Amino acid sequence: MLRFTLRQIEYAVAIWDHGSVAAASGHLGVAQPTLSAALAKLEEQVGLQLFIRHHAQGVSPSPAGIRFLAEARNLLTHAQDLQREMAAAGTAIEGQLALASFATIAPAFVPQLIKSFTNLHPKATVRLAEGTQDELFQGLRSGQHDLALLYDVDTPQDFAVTPLASFAPYVLLPARHRLTRLRNVPLVALKDEPLVLLDVAPSRIYFTRILESAGITPRLAFSSPSLEVVRGLVG
Repeated sequence: MLRFTLRQIEYAVAIWDHGSVAAASGHLGVAQPTLSAALAKLEEQVGLQLFIRHHAQGVSPSPAGIRFLAEARNLLTHAQDLQREMAAAGTAIEGQLALASFATIAPAFVPQLIKSFTNLHPKATVRLAEGTQDELFQGLRSGQHDLALLYDVDTPQDFAVTPLASFAPYVLLPARHRLTRLRNVPLVALKDEPLVLLDVAPSRIYFTRILESAGITPRLAFSSPSLEVVRGLVG
């Protein structure tokens, strides 16, 4: 069992570096009697006189003290390195993050999010799952997903939601459609247009609510759960 402490070692090395108990006391912010007592206890425990005391002129290391203090400094440096490594390990993020994403969000945002996350936390990996909103809710409740990227539409009250971004809806039109000349398309201009609906919750509810809020009954032409098919049909 060790007979001395790292604190005693720290005090002794500080006295060596500063040449006196008084100077070391000022550097460490520790009272001189505390340092003197710690040094006396250390010398007693190791059975060596580490310093030669000079009246009113500080201290100098004894021959045996030089050898001991040199090794003590190495021990103190190693302990400090160990402390830093353990502190870093305690705050490092590692392991696997189970991320889920609503199917239409994933292609646009998830690749860059994964890249940024793994650059910041190289010891972590990301497992990605895509699905509908109901599938994401089920996965979160079961613990299959750690978090999910989705639209905050009809979100159950038992979930905590953190807003990440806000986007305005836009109208997707064929390239030569007459309304493409307008920078902002009023909803009333869409009342007679056939709607190709992304038929997956909550998108279907979100977009039909927007039209209905303007008094427009959507004229459904086609529907598909695939965003790519919807784009193709509009084109």
